[in-house]
Amino acid sequence: MALVLSSVLLVLLLILYINAINALSEKQKNEYRNKINEILEQYPIAAKNKKVQAKVSFLMNSKCDITQIKDAIETLELELKKIEENNKILTKRNKDYGLNEREKSITRRMVDKEVKNHQKALQINKHVSNDGYRDMPHHHPNAHTKVIINNESTSFIKSSINHKKEEERLRLNSLNYALKPNSSTIKQYLHNAGVSYFYHFTDRRNLASIREHGGLFSWKYCEDHEITIPYTGGSDFSRSLDRNHGLADYVRLSFCDDHPMAFRLRQNGYNLVLLKIKVDVAFIDTTLFSDMNATDSNHHHGGSLADLKRVDISATRADYLSSSDPRFKPHQAEVLVKTFVPLKYIVNIDNPDDMR
Repeated sequence: MALVLSSVLLVLLLILYINAINALSEKQKNEYRNKINEILEQYPIAAKNKKVQAKVSFLMNSKCDITQIKDAIETLELELKKIEENNKILTKRNKDYGLNEREKSITRRMVDKEVKNHQKALQINKHVSNDGYRDMPHHHPNAHTKVIINNESTSFIKSSINHKKEEERLRLNSLNYALKPNSSTIKQYLHNAGVSYFYHFTDRRNLASIREHGGLFSWKYCEDHEITIPYTGGSDFSRSLDRNHGLADYVRLSFCDDHPMAFRLRQNGYNLVLLKIKVDVAFIDTTLFSDMNATDSNHHHGGSLADLKRVDISATRADYLSSSDPRFKPHQAEVLVKTFVPLKYIVNIDNPDDMR
């Protein structure tokens, strides 16, 4: 009887102890919630960002441990700061340009129309006379009609185009501002796994275009923005598979430095080089991880730590595997970066290694 009472008393004491711990934990969480609100007040514009709001909602109701919450708050504050800085730059550009949102929308439509008109005129005849007129060829339906080139209009168009380009550049750079809430955990996991770089192979003749445009783009972005890739590696079939999986707007990076696809391209005369990419791209909020080539119908992809852990790191380190080897598909695991990998992440863009 005494033994039973002792056991019951011990259980009661244990329950009280657990409740005491939970009460303390809830108090700490409230302190961190207050901290989050203070940070949001410092960055009111960035706080309106939908992704930020989603993360704040997650943190406010999170059941993570205190260490994870601390890391997430630090990441959140960094994101808010970057978004706020980017917004200030855009605001300044817009102020300098002297346009409100409605005027900018109208201006963009005017610019697009004017550019198309000028492009048509340039296609009709590339020879401009000294008096500022353009003669159409005699075989044209409107032969002898003069197209007046207005220098002031041309200057305005160039200024507008440059402004649009600057806006797009800032938008692209902002894509890698938002980081995953557990980016520090992912960083530690990759470090422990011995992953120092990701890789992207391309033809050496593409390097000039990569430098000119500021980094690596998805084939979908290049297609939509009329960026010509001198020597493409993907086929129409692989692109259709990308579309089917919703991955058309992602840049493909590999864990391995001897991708099987490279052999086929070398056979076709490609002069391949290997670009080394900083692992920091894995911390970007929109980055995904695939346990094999993401065109494979059996692949799994996602952006979580669990998805990253699906990747068989040991298989990615194996060399020259045959297609019959069970590690052949895991060897081709990928990191998928949304739209754009800026030059700052490519460590050897000026001196890339030849593909082995």
